[in-house]
Amino acid sequence: MAKLSPFKALRYDLSKVKDFGKVVAPPYDIIAPKEQDFYYNLHPHNVIRLDFGKSQAGDDAQKNKYSRAAKQLQLWRGQGVLKNDAKPAIYVASQTYTAPGGAKKTFMGVYSQLGLEDYKKGVVRPHEKTLSKPKADRLELTKATHTNFSPIFFLYDDAKGRSLKWIAAQMKKKPAADFRTPDGERHKVWVVDSPAAIKAFTAPLAKAPVYIADGHHRYETMLRFSKEAPKAVRAAAAHTLACFTPFQNPGLIILPTHRLIVDRKGFSGAKLLLGLGVDFVVAKQPSLDALLAVMGKAGALAAKMALKKARGAEPHVFGLVLPEGYYSLTLKASSDPQKVVKEKRSKAYKGLDVSLLQALALEKVLGMTPESIAAQQDLTFEKGAEKAAKAVLSGQAQCAFLLNPTRMDQLKAVSDAKDVMPQKSTYFQPKLITGAILRSMD
Repeated sequence: MAKLSPFKALRYDLSKVKDFGKVVAPPYDIIAPKEQDFYYNLHPHNVIRLDFGKSQAGDDAQKNKYSRAAKQLQLWRGQGVLKNDAKPAIYVASQTYTAPGGAKKTFMGVYSQLGLEDYKKGVVRPHEKTLSKPKADRLELTKATHTNFSPIFFLYDDAKGRSLKWIAAQMKKKPAADFRTPDGERHKVWVVDSPAAIKAFTAPLAKAPVYIADGHHRYETMLRFSKEAPKAVRAAAAHTLACFTPFQNPGLIILPTHRLIVDRKGFSGAKLLLGLGVDFVVAKQPSLDALLAVMGKAGALAAKMALKKARGAEPHVFGLVLPEGYYSLTLKASSDPQKVVKEKRSKAYKGLDVSLLQALALEKVLGMTPESIAAQQDLTFEKGAEKAAKAVLSGQAQCAFLLNPTRMDQLKAVSDAKDVMPQKSTYFQPKLITGAILRSMD
């Protein structure tokens, strides 16, 4: 089903760029303004100057950050800083990073071209909604440069572990690049240009769907660009740059994104606790650590039940932080997820913690609407539980709802049901770097 193919990647010439770690950057959509300045100053050839340029006074429709990126790209290619590989290939990349809690993990992925397919065909399966503003930005950049700077991150099922063995075999060879980024992460890249080796990886994926983990906006941008592209690049525009890894990759994790309520008129912690008591067993916990332990135990049991396909209702336990203390919220047995989530959505969607929290806490008790939640009215997000709790205790937020992470099997189930999750349901770690592998359509 998925049409993977090798391509001649556009890569930095390491004879001209001595420190590879100084020319790559995180994905543009997680870079704060101060970080943008940092990467601008890190190296004159840092990819951020192409992928996430700065606006300037006097910019207009003809002269702007997109036109500057195109000129910069042309200059670097002319200087040989960026060069296309001589042979079509696919590329194995590894990324060793520190996970929350301090554990070292190594992520492995394979970069390839992917033939674009409309979602309706079921070959490429999304799991979240997109917003128009980011797509407009990426479209203008693509029109100006005809280049994919960041990969779209895809997952696929490898229950028998065959592709992980293939990846491990490639990683035993000498890498084409081995470098560290400023945050201390170690990255390696291997070039695989043997037709037999390429087929061994791509052929099995041609029989199954692939799932977007990160990059929904970029994928939908490429779908549109493929229909509007100039004739000279139309064939190339029918594909996009993608990085593939299996659901079973031990180096890939999903982090939760906690919800913070801020500046909500009429907010009352006492009323909130009373309202939540209808659907949840509310229990005060002595500390944040104790609360997270209760949540973690429930999350582990739910994951175990899902793995064994055990009968019975999975436990759903949330955390609540108020200025006066910490509370665990355990969904009552009488509150069936399939009934309390009123939207006409899939069974998989209704079983998500984020769906239940939105329906029973944000909407039912706090009176928020799906539209106001999507617009982030009185609502912010935070990945760290400690930071979320600190925001409440310091008075920056009125309360924080803490969640367990969404599981891989849940993402797959929602996507297979042709449904999408509430916003900020998944935060994958690690984030794939931009600049290691580029794809030119020219």
